[in-house]
Amino acid sequence: MTDFKVAVIGGGKGMGAWCVKFLSEQGCTVHAVEKGDEIKKAVSGCHVVVIAVPIHVTREVIELAGPLLGPDDLLMDLTSLKEEPVKWMCESTRAEVIGCHPLFGPSVDTVKGLNVVLCPVRAPHWIEWLRELFVCAGAHVIETTPHRHDRIMSVIQGLNHLNTMTMYAALQKTGIAPDELKDFTTPLFLLKQSIIDKTVGDQAKLHAEIILKNPHMREMLALYEKSLSEIKDLISRGDVEKFAEYLGEGNQNE
Repeated sequence: MTDFKVAVIGGGKGMGAWCVKFLSEQGCTVHAVEKGDEIKKAVSGCHVVVIAVPIHVTREVIELAGPLLGPDDLLMDLTSLKEEPVKWMCESTRAEVIGCHPLFGPSVDTVKGLNVVLCPVRAPHWIEWLRELFVCAGAHVIETTPHRHDRIMSVIQGLNHLNTMTMYAALQKTGIAPDELKDFTTPLFLLKQSIIDKTVGDQAKLHAEIILKNPHMREMLALYEKSLSEIKDLISRGDVEKFAEYLGEGNQNE
């Protein structure tokens, strides 16, 4: 079922551009729409509209595009969060609604072996098409609720990025110049440094939004603070055995 038009709002760059390329390769007729375009004209005649804009303008674009679709159409998004975007889509349109989160960046050449999360909250007809699209391309498709998605992503993205940002902030306070660190670096530190650069560089606002707008981050922040406090206490006591036991390594050397 590919004889219909798809509009990807935000399809000029990032995951939007990836979506345009991916759907085109699957045989769909796709055109990229930018936020500044006349949305009504851009989505006219389209049966599927994909929202692929930054998180902070997602609601605005959903509320512009949603009312233009009929009950036989599909409205979906590609944001990293699902609870609020899915709620906005359901409130803004008569169309079927699916939250979609490809768990990779826009530079991938193939989805084979990669994870894609689908949250089909109101999609009795379109979910089969979208699921098969990814499955046939080799992706591993996970179907879940928006709530479960956001809670798990508060670990996979939120807690992960929080840890990276904390290390970045601490590094800035050491007073040690990057060039001096370079002379003493290890392969593991180089890997961590590359992760820091990706997280706080051009994508800093995206990662900040992922943390600040995930409704489950308060819970993860409390767990992070508790763990850091426990580790700080173990270090101050200077007890190697207790520290190793805390890290789950206590029995490995016996």
